[in-house]
Amino acid sequence: ARVEYAYWAVQLDSDSGLTVGRTTFEHIATCAICPGFNRAHAGEVVVSGNTFIDCDHEGVDSHGGQNLVVKGNRFIDNVVGIIANDGSTIRIEGNFFDGNQTAISMNNGGNPTIIGNKIVGSTRFGIWLWEDSRASIAGNNIYGNATNIGLGRSPGDIVAENNWWGSAEASTIAYFIHDGNDE
Repeated sequence: ARVEYAYWAVQLDSDSGLTVGRTTFEHIATCAICPGFNRAHAGEVVVSGNTFIDCDHEGVDSHGGQNLVVKGNRFIDNVVGIIANDGSTIRIEGNFFDGNQTAISMNNGGNPTIIGNKIVGSTRFGIWLWEDSRASIAGNNIYGNATNIGLGRSPGDIVAENNWWGSAEASTIAYFIHDGNDE
């Protein structure tokens, strides 16, 4: 399917799960896939094999109590590709991000698993962890972003091992990570 010029493309307000696949979302005013604001879902929401282009807020938005799998999608030229809010359980795997302002953003205890993605060309952050957020970040290609990873008021150390940063040089890798050492 192709969904264009909508305010919200998919707004899930039931307790059931949902699978959204093989759809192009383009020129969406706010959120392309919004599983509901701070609403727990009994079922799993799977977003797989889609393309998100020019979403003015985010491609996929998740909130507390939601169980999401976002796998094998393309996020191109969005404000934010994926946002995980308020303790969402979200697995972000095998996606391609290019030209977004921020590819992946976590807020208020979001703790996603971010694995096997390619994150390039972000004009602000490849990954932005803020307000008590953590993440498991492994096996990704994260390079060519204004900032590869940004940490803002996140507790403790973030482990981001076995990723490709566009360089093997420690000083180059550190330059593109904004954390407490930069303050």
